[in-house]
Amino acid sequence: MSQNQDMTQLIISHEDQSLIEAHGLGPLLALYHAPRREIRYLTFSSIILFLALCVFIILTLIDWQHVLALSAQHPRASLAADPLSTPQWQLSTEQLMLFRSLVDASMLFLLELFLLFVSIPAEKSRRVMVCEYGLLQIRKRLQGQRVEMIYWEEIQAIEPVFTWTEQTRLIRKEGKPLALPKRYERFDELLAQIRLCSNNGGN
Repeated sequence: MSQNQDMTQLIISHEDQSLIEAHGLGPLLALYHAPRREIRYLTFSSIILFLALCVFIILTLIDWQHVLALSAQHPRASLAADPLSTPQWQLSTEQLMLFRSLVDASMLFLLELFLLFVSIPAEKSRRVMVCEYGLLQIRKRLQGQRVEMIYWEEIQAIEPVFTWTEQTRLIRKEGKPLALPKRYERFDELLAQIRLCSNNGGN
């Protein structure tokens, strides 16, 4: 085991250690996280976009207030007048455009909130703990965390799967397979260690 993995063992949480002991997985051999550089970049980009959306929404609301003020200054055109040529029609069109922009920005704003407070923290907390008798995959959810466990003796095959994200599935002899997304640091090393521990080097 490398010196980096020895250092990693020192910072394992008490909760993770309790999970290992509860499932009888034996000593921890290695710990793998999601790519931290990519997470930092995604977090930084999301914060910048979030701030830009806040500014855009504020400016749109200011424009909306300005348009409403102008609209109040124009009396309603008579029914005999051509509505396409009246200031009232022009102002209504501008209000509609501002409203659509505000709705679109609000949807993106909610998406950014989801990324910053749900998706990114969940990805940041994702980890795989390789132990003597099996492995644990843990990821944070809205309520609590999702814990997946598999023993080496349960693994029948290891298969790559290409869905909307590239992943590798650990096929059990019985039961639902465990999916490992290819978003872990040193994923090839993790996969090689799984093959070695589960005696599936040929699959």
